[in-house]
Amino acid sequence: MNHLTDKELIDYTLKFDDDPVRVRLAKVMDNSSGCLLDTLEYAGMDPETWLFENTYDAGQWIRHLESELDVYHDENNQLRKELEELKARTVLELLIELRQEIKTANWMAEEARRERDYAEADRKLMKDKLSMWTKLNGHGV
Repeated sequence: MNHLTDKELIDYTLKFDDDPVRVRLAKVMDNSSGCLLDTLEYAGMDPETWLFENTYDAGQWIRHLESELDVYHDENNQLRKELEELKARTVLELLIELRQEIKTANWMAEEARRERDYAEADRKLMKDKLSMWTKLNGHGV
């Protein structure tokens, strides 16, 4: 197994090993791509020997990582500000929507009152007509 690269060994372990501990470790190693090992390889570390080439400058790499960290902090702060703006906008939109609902409810209540008043006036008119009709037919005397 010494002839396999790290990735090949992880793949082999995931496919053919029966030991649950080794399989779990292989899963962790497989999921950790893009983490420290890849970063060190990017910085110039040989993945087979784990040694750095002569071109490796730790100070330069640390400055690079610090600048990336600053970028991530700036992005994080900007996303937080956008989130707060969205929260505020959502509350504002909710208030606008509630005001519109209140206006709609008030309009519907006023419309219902007008219809009630119209129905009462119509009922009174019909009652007066019926009373008059009854008197004309001589039944109310």
